[in-house]
Amino acid sequence: MKIAILHPSLDTQGGAERQILQLAMGLQKKDHEVTIYVSKLDKDKCYPDLINKVKVVETGGYGYKDMKKQIIASPYYMAKMAEKVEKCDVVNCHNYPATYAAVKVKKKFGCPIVWSCNEPPFPPIYNGKKFSKKLYSLIYRTLVSPLLIYNKIVAKDIDEIIVLDNMNDHRIKITYHKKPTINYTGLDFPVIEENNEKENNKYEILAVGRVDKGKRTEDAIQAIVKLKEKIPNVQLNVVGGGKILEEMKELAKKLQVDQEVIFHGKVSDQKLKELYSNCNVFLFTAENQSWGLVPLEAMSYGKPTLVSTGAGVSEVLVDKENCLKINPRDVNGIVKNVMLLYHDRALAEEISKKGEHFVKTTFSWDKYVDNMEKIFIKNHKNVP
Repeated sequence: MKIAILHPSLDTQGGAERQILQLAMGLQKKDHEVTIYVSKLDKDKCYPDLINKVKVVETGGYGYKDMKKQIIASPYYMAKMAEKVEKCDVVNCHNYPATYAAVKVKKKFGCPIVWSCNEPPFPPIYNGKKFSKKLYSLIYRTLVSPLLIYNKIVAKDIDEIIVLDNMNDHRIKITYHKKPTINYTGLDFPVIEENNEKENNKYEILAVGRVDKGKRTEDAIQAIVKLKEKIPNVQLNVVGGGKILEEMKELAKKLQVDQEVIFHGKVSDQKLKELYSNCNVFLFTAENQSWGLVPLEAMSYGKPTLVSTGAGVSEVLVDKENCLKINPRDVNGIVKNVMLLYHDRALAEEISKKGEHFVKTTFSWDKYVDNMEKIFIKNHKNVP
């Protein structure tokens, strides 16, 4: 089959970007012809070792750093993208607003649309299982209502929606009145080096991901303030860039833990492997995350992992069996669970082993690609 994959941009490194590239490579191995279309492309910043193995067409427009402009100007730039898409059998759009381009491609070629909806548009309108009634949310919903209405119109032309978890399964149902399909993403499993001993005696807590609002890096920093009193050699390693990185550095300085909190920014794959290998605990604090790949990466390294229940990935994990769960914005919960692992090394070892086993037997790129291929074939066959 000829498959067109549409995504707003490939100019940064993240879970969605890795997922798209792994999907394209996996489909190519199965002899499918795959082309990725993006508004903005930066091969140096988006997994250079992967992106050069696939065909990517840049169609013009804004990238990740200009996300607001990207959304506001989306009708124009998505129309430009649709114009450059060549005839295909299936169009697979990923993050919003690629759906706009997908619908235009479908009208042009009559091909089915499969939407890989990792993050449904406008998450602030939600609050758990119900629409939020807070004033700021009502104002926000009023402002985005034209786009939300247009999204509902566009969704009628989408043949199948793929989500990563039950949280977004629910969001899709109440927003678009469609029953989505859940397909877990894959994971890159590390090659663990034997006898890889730490070079210091620090008790290292690792947090990986974009330092943006909603990721709650501040909770990790505030937890270090309390953990510093209990674990003299504690250290928090924060990996990733983001819009509030400087703000978080200032917070660490203000709370007098700037010596204990190390901001590494964006790091090489080799450096990230070292940080995963050396950490004692992995911490994921996001409060409104549709999935969450990095906790699974940490577990694949055999690391005891604290996972926020605000992340969709927490749904597939079992508390006190293969992870420890924490509530969003619960600094005391972070401290309590870190101290539990610190004092009970047997528990930490047990959670680590079970977590590693669970991840390596549940998630793989081959399984993810196989499932996506079946979905594409099914929808292609259903075309009149």
